[in-house]
Amino acid sequence: PFYFLFLYCMASINTNIARFIFQNLSFAGKSISCDYQTREIFALYVQNSFFILLSFGLYWPWAKIRLLHYKFDGLQFRED
Repeated sequence: PFYFLFLYCMASINTNIARFIFQNLSFAGKSISCDYQTREIFALYVQNSFFILLSFGLYWPWAKIRLLHYKFDGLQFRED
């Protein structure tokens, strides 16, 4: 139970920090839209943790790629 609470808190903190950074970032007349969801990042954390434990750490690179894939898919460039 404590581990899941920790993962949820980390997902929430990371999501809110990313939203704050990307919503206030603009350059050359373009801005970035970030639509990360805490629930989805938490689910990724839980799934990745399970597979990392199941594979004795060998799944770690794939877990990192899954998280980066989600994060890049959540970013959108807009023109102001």
